[in-house]
Amino acid sequence: MNIKLNFILLAAGSGQRFGYSKNKLLYIKQDRTLFSRLWHNLVSYADELSSPKEDKLKLSLSPVELKSKLCLAQNTQSFSLTQANASSTYQAAILEAYQKNVLKFSVNFILVCQESDAAMFTSDIKRNLPKLATVSLAKGANNREASMLSALKAYVNKQTKPIYTQATNLQPVDKELVFIHDAARLQVSPNLLDELLLTALLYDTAIPALPVTDTIVQLNNLSAPSAFAQTDFQNSYTSSQRLDRNSLLALQTPQVFTLANLQKLLAYLTQNKADTNLLSKYTDDSSLYEAFIGPVNYVYGDPNNSKLTVKEDLEKLTALS
Repeated sequence: MNIKLNFILLAAGSGQRFGYSKNKLLYIKQDRTLFSRLWHNLVSYADELSSPKEDKLKLSLSPVELKSKLCLAQNTQSFSLTQANASSTYQAAILEAYQKNVLKFSVNFILVCQESDAAMFTSDIKRNLPKLATVSLAKGANNREASMLSALKAYVNKQTKPIYTQATNLQPVDKELVFIHDAARLQVSPNLLDELLLTALLYDTAIPALPVTDTIVQLNNLSAPSAFAQTDFQNSYTSSQRLDRNSLLALQTPQVFTLANLQKLLAYLTQNKADTNLLSKYTDDSSLYEAFIGPVNYVYGDPNNSKLTVKEDLEKLTALS
């Protein structure tokens, strides 16, 4: 069974909040850019998939244990991770192939960046090339979702800019998945990627998330989060409500979808001439997907898979110590 994985890496942001004159992912720490650390992790994962070690993808947990690990919320789709209880012949075949370690993978990376940063990102990429994969660039847009859709459109129309190709052409492709990842999350782990991969193979979507442990307050007269960050604390705020944290999830990336469903989303938005203002209302891919395609499945995220936003976040990133 042949599976194609596309990693869309969103790296078109600026370093404004990070306090850097360039893209924050090009910030150099210990003689390496921050991006190079993420890239190293992803290349290692791609190499394992393209030439897996024995038992690499066999389930190390029992079906019951894996089910409890994948089901984050009680109201999410019920996972049936035994072949006998699989909800379709296709799911049974996927699970059996996964357990027997006979799935074959091809990997494609698409880095989304601004043209002014392309040379530096390309230099990082070429220092650490995957054994079997394709790597290309796509031009970033004005906001996150517009960048994602622009890259997706470029890939579908074969308009990405290739910078490396060394891949086995697996035909036919039985399923094609798209991992959309915010490149500012530098520490995505192989274990999380494996869990997202299996979930998306079985159920078409996989969104990593963590329960919210802090008390969340919604303020009445705050126009934007940046307004609070910039205040001198002499302003007076009133809270309209404290949100029930038991019903909240903090979402991470990569968020995984089938290419077929993302193509449906792209076609719908193109046909209805979705503009930048509309897309800016959606802060992640799952919210856009839920608005126009359907519900998603959540899996447990990873506390170490945190996002780099300001320089102080460097202290939280264990991989950078």
